[in-house]
Amino acid sequence: LRISITDTSPAEAKRLTQATAQVFVKYVAELETPPGKSAAPVKASIVDRATTPVSPISPQPTRNVLLAAILGLLAGAGVAVLRDTLDTRVSSVEDLAESTGDAPVLGNIHFDKFALKNPLITELSSHAPRVEAFRVLRTNLQFLNVDASHKVFVVTSALPGEGKSSTACNLALTLADSGQRVLLIEGDLRRPKATTYFGLENTVGVTTVLLGRLKFDEAIQSVVPRADLLASGRTPPNPAELLQSVAMRKLIAEAREQYDVVLIDAPPLLPVTDASLLAANSDGAILVVRHNLTTRDQVADAVTRLQSVDARLLGTVVTMAPEPRRGRGSYGYGYGYGYAPEAEHALSGKSERKPSKDFSRTNPAKEQ
Repeated sequence: LRISITDTSPAEAKRLTQATAQVFVKYVAELETPPGKSAAPVKASIVDRATTPVSPISPQPTRNVLLAAILGLLAGAGVAVLRDTLDTRVSSVEDLAESTGDAPVLGNIHFDKFALKNPLITELSSHAPRVEAFRVLRTNLQFLNVDASHKVFVVTSALPGEGKSSTACNLALTLADSGQRVLLIEGDLRRPKATTYFGLENTVGVTTVLLGRLKFDEAIQSVVPRADLLASGRTPPNPAELLQSVAMRKLIAEAREQYDVVLIDAPPLLPVTDASLLAANSDGAILVVRHNLTTRDQVADAVTRLQSVDARLLGTVVTMAPEPRRGRGSYGYGYGYGYAPEAEHALSGKSERKPSKDFSRTNPAKEQ
Protein backbone atom coordinates (compact mmCIF):
# COMPACT_ATOMS: atom_id res chain seq x y z
CA LEU A 1 0.00 0.00 0.00
CA ARG A 2 1.42 3.37 -1.06
CA ILE A 3 0.34 6.50 0.81
CA SER A 4 0.56 9.93 -0.81
CA ILE A 5 -0.38 13.21 0.83
CA THR A 6 -0.76 16.54 -1.03
CA ASP A 7 -0.06 19.79 0.78
CA THR A 8 1.21 23.25 -0.02
CA SER A 9 4.24 22.66 2.26
CA PRO A 10 6.76 19.87 1.41
CA ALA A 11 7.64 19.37 5.10
CA GLU A 12 3.98 19.19 6.14
CA ALA A 13 3.26 16.70 3.35
CA LYS A 14 6.07 14.48 4.69
CA ARG A 15 4.86 14.75 8.29
CA LEU A 16 1.25 13.94 7.38
CA THR A 17 2.34 10.96 5.26
CA GLN A 18 4.46 9.51 8.05
CA ALA A 19 1.72 10.06 10.63
CA THR A 20 -0.90 8.46 8.41
CA ALA A 21 1.31 5.37 7.90
CA GLN A 22 1.82 4.99 11.65
CA VAL A 23 -1.92 5.32 12.33
CA PHE A 24 -2.64 2.73 9.63
CA VAL A 25 -0.16 0.22 11.16
CA LYS A 26 -1.76 0.66 14.58
CA TYR A 27 -5.31 0.38 13.17
CA VAL A 28 -4.51 -2.89 11.34
CA ALA A 29 -3.04 -4.38 14.49
CA GLU A 30 -6.15 -3.51 16.50
CA LEU A 31 -8.51 -4.71 13.78
CA GLU A 32 -6.82 -8.06 13.11
CA THR A 33 -6.11 -9.13 16.75
CA PRO A 34 -8.73 -11.82 17.75
CA PRO A 35 -10.53 -11.36 21.11
CA GLY A 36 -8.47 -12.75 23.98
CA LYS A 37 -5.31 -12.91 21.89
CA SER A 38 -2.25 -10.70 22.27
CA ALA A 39 -0.94 -10.93 18.71
CA ALA A 40 -2.60 -10.47 15.35
CA PRO A 41 -2.11 -13.06 12.55
CA VAL A 42 -1.91 -10.15 10.07
CA LYS A 43 0.12 -7.07 10.67
CA ALA A 44 1.22 -4.01 8.68
CA SER A 45 4.64 -2.40 8.79
CA ILE A 46 6.26 0.66 7.25
CA VAL A 47 8.66 -0.39 4.51
CA ASP A 48 9.87 3.05 3.36
CA ARG A 49 9.63 6.16 5.44
CA ALA A 50 8.20 9.35 3.94
CA THR A 51 10.66 11.71 2.34
CA THR A 52 10.47 15.43 1.65
CA PRO A 53 9.45 16.02 -2.04
CA VAL A 54 11.95 17.95 -4.15
CA SER A 55 9.47 19.32 -6.76
CA PRO A 56 5.76 20.05 -6.64
CA ILE A 57 3.26 17.82 -8.45
CA SER A 58 1.37 20.97 -9.54
CA PRO A 59 1.78 23.26 -11.32
CA GLN A 60 4.16 21.80 -13.90
CA PRO A 61 4.91 24.64 -16.34
CA THR A 62 6.76 22.54 -18.93
CA ARG A 63 4.03 19.93 -19.12
CA ASN A 64 1.31 22.56 -19.17
CA VAL A 65 2.99 24.51 -22.00
CA LEU A 66 3.40 21.38 -24.11
CA LEU A 67 -0.19 20.32 -23.45
CA ALA A 68 -1.48 23.80 -24.30
CA ALA A 69 0.53 23.81 -27.52
CA ILE A 70 -0.85 20.44 -28.58
CA LEU A 71 -4.42 21.46 -27.74
CA GLY A 72 -3.91 24.77 -29.58
CA LEU A 73 -2.72 23.00 -32.72
CA LEU A 74 -5.64 20.57 -32.60
CA ALA A 75 -8.13 23.41 -32.05
CA GLY A 76 -6.64 25.46 -34.89
CA ALA A 77 -6.77 22.51 -37.28
CA GLY A 78 -10.36 21.83 -36.23
CA VAL A 79 -11.40 25.45 -36.83
CA ALA A 80 -9.70 25.47 -40.23
CA VAL A 81 -11.44 22.26 -41.30
CA LEU A 82 -14.78 23.56 -40.01
CA ARG A 83 -14.31 26.89 -41.81
CA ASP A 84 -13.47 25.20 -45.09
CA THR A 85 -16.50 22.95 -44.70
CA LEU A 86 -19.00 25.69 -43.83
CA ASP A 87 -17.57 28.58 -45.88
CA THR A 88 -18.42 27.75 -49.49
CA ARG A 89 -17.63 31.18 -50.94
CA VAL A 90 -15.45 31.29 -54.04
CA SER A 91 -11.98 32.33 -52.99
CA SER A 92 -9.67 30.47 -55.36
CA VAL A 93 -9.31 29.10 -58.87
CA GLU A 94 -9.89 25.64 -57.42
CA ASP A 95 -13.29 26.76 -56.07
CA LEU A 96 -14.28 27.98 -59.55
CA ALA A 97 -13.06 24.80 -61.21
CA GLU A 98 -15.17 22.77 -58.79
CA SER A 99 -18.31 24.65 -59.89
CA THR A 100 -17.67 25.36 -63.58
CA GLY A 101 -15.68 22.35 -64.75
CA ASP A 102 -13.27 23.24 -67.52
CA ALA A 103 -14.35 26.87 -68.01
CA PRO A 104 -11.24 29.07 -67.92
CA VAL A 105 -10.78 32.16 -65.79
CA LEU A 106 -10.64 34.91 -68.41
CA GLY A 107 -9.78 37.75 -66.06
CA ASN A 108 -9.17 38.87 -62.50
CA ILE A 109 -10.39 42.37 -61.71
CA HIS A 110 -8.69 43.31 -58.48
CA PHE A 111 -10.33 45.35 -55.74
CA ASP A 112 -10.16 49.08 -56.36
CA LYS A 113 -11.65 51.36 -53.71
CA PHE A 114 -12.15 54.08 -56.33
CA ALA A 115 -14.22 51.83 -58.62
CA LEU A 116 -17.39 52.32 -56.60
CA LYS A 117 -17.29 56.04 -57.35
CA ASN A 118 -15.84 55.78 -60.86
CA PRO A 119 -16.63 52.30 -62.24
CA LEU A 120 -15.39 53.10 -65.75
CA ILE A 121 -11.72 52.74 -66.67
CA THR A 122 -11.93 55.98 -68.71
CA GLU A 123 -11.33 57.77 -65.43
CA LEU A 124 -8.00 55.97 -64.93
CA SER A 125 -4.50 56.17 -66.32
CA SER A 126 -3.86 53.90 -69.29
CA HIS A 127 -1.30 52.05 -67.15
CA ALA A 128 -3.53 51.59 -64.08
CA PRO A 129 -3.78 47.98 -62.83
CA ARG A 130 -7.56 47.97 -63.40
CA VAL A 131 -7.07 49.04 -67.03
CA GLU A 132 -4.43 46.36 -67.55
CA ALA A 133 -6.79 43.76 -66.05
CA PHE A 134 -9.40 44.53 -68.71
CA ARG A 135 -6.74 44.35 -71.43
CA VAL A 136 -5.90 40.85 -70.20
CA LEU A 137 -9.61 39.99 -70.29
CA ARG A 138 -9.85 41.34 -73.86
CA THR A 139 -6.84 39.32 -74.98
CA ASN A 140 -8.07 36.10 -73.39
CA LEU A 141 -11.49 36.55 -74.98
CA GLN A 142 -9.94 37.18 -78.40
CA PHE A 143 -7.75 34.08 -78.20
CA LEU A 144 -10.71 32.05 -77.00
CA ASN A 145 -12.92 33.35 -79.81
CA VAL A 146 -10.98 32.05 -82.82
CA ASP A 147 -14.16 31.69 -84.91
CA ALA A 148 -14.87 35.08 -86.49
CA SER A 149 -18.59 34.25 -86.76
CA HIS A 150 -18.84 34.12 -82.99
CA LYS A 151 -19.25 37.71 -81.94
CA VAL A 152 -22.33 37.98 -79.66
CA PHE A 153 -21.52 37.46 -76.00
CA VAL A 154 -23.69 37.68 -72.89
CA VAL A 155 -22.13 39.08 -69.73
CA THR A 156 -24.01 37.84 -66.67
CA SER A 157 -23.56 36.67 -63.06
CA ALA A 158 -25.25 34.38 -60.57
CA LEU A 159 -26.51 37.16 -58.32
CA PRO A 160 -26.93 40.95 -58.35
CA GLY A 161 -24.04 43.05 -57.12
CA GLU A 162 -21.18 41.02 -58.57
CA GLY A 163 -20.00 43.67 -61.05
CA LYS A 164 -21.36 42.31 -64.32
CA SER A 165 -22.51 45.69 -65.67
CA SER A 166 -19.24 47.51 -64.97
CA THR A 167 -17.38 44.52 -66.41
CA ALA A 168 -19.47 44.65 -69.60
CA CYS A 169 -19.00 48.42 -69.96
CA ASN A 170 -15.26 48.35 -69.44
CA LEU A 171 -14.81 45.32 -71.68
CA ALA A 172 -16.69 47.18 -74.43
CA LEU A 173 -14.41 50.21 -74.01
CA THR A 174 -11.29 48.02 -74.06
CA LEU A 175 -12.40 46.16 -77.19
CA ALA A 176 -13.14 49.47 -78.94
CA ASP A 177 -9.71 50.71 -77.94
CA SER A 178 -8.21 47.83 -79.92
CA GLY A 179 -9.93 49.02 -83.11
CA GLN A 180 -13.03 46.83 -83.09
CA ARG A 181 -16.56 48.19 -83.59
CA VAL A 182 -18.43 47.23 -80.45
CA LEU A 183 -22.09 47.41 -79.48
CA LEU A 184 -23.09 47.11 -75.86
CA ILE A 185 -26.75 46.09 -75.49
CA GLU A 186 -28.31 46.89 -72.13
CA GLY A 187 -30.17 43.59 -71.87
CA ASP A 188 -31.06 44.05 -68.22
CA LEU A 189 -34.52 45.54 -68.71
CA ARG A 190 -35.26 45.46 -64.98
CA ARG A 191 -32.28 47.23 -63.43
CA PRO A 192 -30.21 48.82 -66.20
CA LYS A 193 -26.88 50.29 -65.14
CA ALA A 194 -24.87 50.95 -68.30
CA THR A 195 -26.68 54.18 -69.18
CA THR A 196 -26.01 55.44 -65.66
CA TYR A 197 -22.31 54.64 -65.92
CA PHE A 198 -22.00 56.36 -69.30
CA GLY A 199 -24.25 59.27 -68.36
CA LEU A 200 -26.54 58.69 -71.33
CA GLU A 201 -30.31 58.86 -71.72
CA ASN A 202 -32.48 55.80 -71.24
CA THR A 203 -35.66 57.07 -72.87
CA VAL A 204 -35.31 54.79 -75.89
CA GLY A 205 -33.56 51.50 -76.47
CA VAL A 206 -34.22 47.77 -76.63
CA THR A 207 -37.89 47.98 -75.65
CA THR A 208 -38.50 50.81 -78.10
CA VAL A 209 -37.11 48.75 -80.98
CA LEU A 210 -38.87 45.54 -79.92
CA LEU A 211 -42.20 47.35 -79.76
CA GLY A 212 -41.62 48.73 -83.24
CA ARG A 213 -41.53 52.39 -82.21
CA LEU A 214 -38.02 52.99 -83.55
CA LYS A 215 -35.66 51.33 -85.98
CA PHE A 216 -32.51 49.67 -84.64
CA ASP A 217 -30.16 52.34 -86.03
CA GLU A 218 -32.26 55.17 -84.58
CA ALA A 219 -31.96 53.87 -81.02
CA ILE A 220 -28.16 53.55 -80.98
CA GLN A 221 -26.15 56.01 -78.85
CA SER A 222 -22.44 56.63 -79.28
CA VAL A 223 -20.21 56.19 -76.24
CA VAL A 224 -16.70 56.62 -77.58
CA PRO A 225 -15.26 56.12 -81.07
CA ARG A 226 -16.06 52.57 -82.24
CA ALA A 227 -18.21 51.83 -79.13
CA ASP A 228 -21.99 52.25 -79.18
CA LEU A 229 -24.73 51.58 -76.67
CA LEU A 230 -28.27 50.31 -77.15
CA ALA A 231 -29.91 51.28 -73.87
CA SER A 232 -32.64 49.18 -72.30
CA GLY A 233 -35.36 51.75 -72.78
CA ARG A 234 -38.40 51.84 -70.55
CA THR A 235 -38.94 48.78 -68.37
CA PRO A 236 -41.85 46.71 -69.71
CA PRO A 237 -44.24 44.67 -67.56
CA ASN A 238 -43.09 41.50 -69.33
CA PRO A 239 -39.27 41.57 -69.81
CA ALA A 240 -38.89 37.79 -70.25
CA GLU A 241 -41.56 37.63 -72.97
CA LEU A 242 -39.90 40.45 -74.91
CA LEU A 243 -36.42 38.93 -74.64
CA GLN A 244 -37.57 35.59 -76.06
CA SER A 245 -39.57 37.17 -78.89
CA VAL A 246 -38.83 36.89 -82.60
CA ALA A 247 -38.21 40.65 -82.60
CA MET A 248 -35.34 40.19 -80.09
CA ARG A 249 -33.72 37.53 -82.25
CA LYS A 250 -33.95 39.87 -85.23
CA LEU A 251 -32.41 42.69 -83.19
CA ILE A 252 -29.44 40.49 -82.24
CA ALA A 253 -29.05 39.36 -85.85
CA GLU A 254 -28.98 42.97 -87.03
CA ALA A 255 -26.39 43.89 -84.40
CA ARG A 256 -24.29 40.90 -85.48
CA GLU A 257 -24.24 42.18 -89.06
CA GLN A 258 -23.19 45.73 -88.17
CA TYR A 259 -20.58 45.22 -85.42
CA ASP A 260 -17.41 43.25 -84.85
CA VAL A 261 -18.39 42.39 -81.28
CA VAL A 262 -21.76 42.57 -79.53
CA LEU A 263 -21.84 42.46 -75.72
CA ILE A 264 -25.16 41.98 -73.92
CA ASP A 265 -25.26 43.16 -70.31
CA ALA A 266 -27.80 40.61 -69.02
CA PRO A 267 -29.56 40.28 -65.65
CA PRO A 268 -28.18 37.76 -63.12
CA LEU A 269 -29.05 34.14 -63.87
CA LEU A 270 -30.54 32.95 -60.59
CA PRO A 271 -33.32 35.45 -59.78
CA VAL A 272 -34.90 35.58 -63.26
CA THR A 273 -34.83 33.71 -66.58
CA ASP A 274 -33.91 36.74 -68.73
CA ALA A 275 -30.19 35.97 -68.91
CA SER A 276 -30.80 32.36 -69.92
CA LEU A 277 -33.07 33.55 -72.75
CA LEU A 278 -30.42 35.98 -73.99
CA ALA A 279 -27.63 33.41 -73.66
CA ALA A 280 -29.61 30.97 -75.82
CA ASN A 281 -29.43 33.50 -78.68
CA SER A 282 -25.75 34.34 -78.22
CA ASP A 283 -22.45 32.70 -79.08
CA GLY A 284 -21.49 32.27 -75.44
CA ALA A 285 -21.71 33.63 -71.91
CA ILE A 286 -19.14 35.24 -69.66
CA LEU A 287 -19.93 34.57 -66.00
CA VAL A 288 -18.87 37.28 -63.54
CA VAL A 289 -18.10 35.96 -60.06
CA ARG A 290 -17.37 38.18 -57.09
CA HIS A 291 -14.52 36.95 -54.92
CA ASN A 292 -15.49 35.93 -51.39
CA LEU A 293 -19.21 36.64 -51.99
CA THR A 294 -20.59 34.16 -54.51
CA THR A 295 -20.75 30.58 -53.23
CA ARG A 296 -19.70 27.51 -55.13
CA ASP A 297 -23.32 26.25 -55.14
CA GLN A 298 -24.53 29.54 -56.64
CA VAL A 299 -21.94 29.38 -59.40
CA ALA A 300 -22.86 25.75 -60.10
CA ASP A 301 -26.57 26.67 -60.26
CA ALA A 302 -25.79 29.51 -62.67
CA VAL A 303 -23.84 27.13 -64.91
CA THR A 304 -26.78 24.71 -64.80
CA ARG A 305 -29.11 27.51 -65.97
CA LEU A 306 -26.85 28.08 -68.98
CA GLN A 307 -26.60 24.39 -69.73
CA SER A 308 -30.40 24.06 -69.63
CA VAL A 309 -30.66 26.29 -72.72
CA ASP A 310 -27.58 24.81 -74.42
CA ALA A 311 -25.65 28.05 -73.94
CA ARG A 312 -21.86 27.91 -74.03
CA LEU A 313 -19.96 29.12 -70.99
CA LEU A 314 -16.91 30.84 -72.39
CA GLY A 315 -15.30 31.45 -69.01
CA THR A 316 -15.42 33.43 -65.81
CA VAL A 317 -14.28 36.84 -64.66
CA VAL A 318 -13.44 37.26 -60.98
CA THR A 319 -14.22 40.69 -59.54
CA MET A 320 -13.10 42.24 -56.25
CA ALA A 321 -10.17 39.84 -56.30
CA PRO A 322 -7.37 40.44 -53.78
CA GLU A 323 -4.02 41.66 -55.01
CA PRO A 324 -1.76 38.73 -55.98
CA ARG A 325 1.09 37.84 -53.66
CA ARG A 326 4.67 38.31 -54.75
CA GLY A 327 5.93 35.34 -56.74
CA ARG A 328 2.42 33.93 -57.39
CA GLY A 329 0.78 34.80 -60.31
CA SER A 330 -29.37 24.45 -53.57
CA TYR A 331 -31.61 27.28 -54.24
CA GLY A 332 -34.51 26.11 -56.38
CA TYR A 333 -36.69 29.18 -56.72
CA GLY A 334 -36.30 30.53 -53.19
CA TYR A 335 -33.24 32.76 -53.34
CA GLY A 336 -34.17 35.11 -50.53
CA TYR A 337 -33.93 38.23 -52.65
CA GLY A 338 -35.92 39.97 -55.34
CA TYR A 339 -35.09 41.47 -58.66
CA ALA A 340 -37.98 43.85 -59.23
CA PRO A 341 -37.62 46.70 -61.74
CA GLU A 342 -36.48 50.02 -60.35
CA ALA A 343 -39.35 52.53 -60.38
CA GLU A 344 -37.43 55.18 -62.34
CA HIS A 345 -37.19 52.88 -65.37
CA ALA A 346 -40.93 52.06 -65.65
CA LEU A 347 -42.53 52.62 -69.05
CA SER A 348 -44.88 55.17 -67.55
CA GLY A 349 -42.11 57.10 -65.82
CA LYS A 350 -39.83 59.87 -66.97
CA SER A 351 -36.09 59.63 -67.16
CA GLU A 352 -34.15 62.18 -65.19
CA ARG A 353 -30.74 61.05 -66.39
CA LYS A 354 -28.53 63.64 -67.94
CA PRO A 355 -25.91 62.86 -70.56
CA SER A 356 -22.31 62.95 -69.45
CA LYS A 357 -20.07 65.61 -70.92
CA ASP A 358 -17.25 63.08 -71.04
CA PHE A 359 -18.83 61.03 -73.82
CA SER A 360 -20.08 61.95 -77.28
CA ARG A 361 -23.49 60.61 -78.22
CA THR A 362 -26.10 60.78 -80.91
CA ASN A 363 -29.51 62.25 -80.22
CA PRO A 364 -31.92 59.36 -80.73
CA ALA A 365 -35.54 60.15 -81.44
CA LYS A 366 -37.67 60.35 -78.37
CA GLU A 367 -40.15 57.58 -77.73
CA GLN A 368 -43.57 58.42 -79.06
